[in-house]
Amino acid sequence: MYSFDDCLYLSDEVNAETPMDFNNGFILDYTTCMDFPSGPRLIYLYRVTNISKNDLGLAYQNQVKDGLCTNPQTAELLDNLRDVQYQYYDNRSGGLMSSFIVNSGQCR
Repeated sequence: MYSFDDCLYLSDEVNAETPMDFNNGFILDYTTCMDFPSGPRLIYLYRVTNISKNDLGLAYQNQVKDGLCTNPQTAELLDNLRDVQYQYYDNRSGGLMSSFIVNSGQCR
C-alpha cells in the first residue's frame, strides 16, 4: 500500500503536466490526494466542455474502470491505493457534473 506521501508524489508528477487538454472535451486541471486509515485516495479533477451529464453516466464510468483494470500500470496503481476518484466539473458554470470512485476490488 502506498503511503499518503507516495500519493502526493504521484499527484505532483501528474500536476507538473497540467492542465492537460485531451481535445475531446476533457481538461485535466489537477490531481490531489486524501488520506484515510485504509490508505490514500488519488483524485483527478476534470473540466468538461460540450459534454452532458448523461455522457458521464454508468457506461462512461465502466469504460474508465475497464481501462484502469486492464492496463497493468494503472491496475498496479489501484492495488496500492485505497481508490481513485474522478470528478468532472462543467467548464462554464463550475458545477459538479459527475463523481465516481474506482478501486481494485472492482477489477476482479
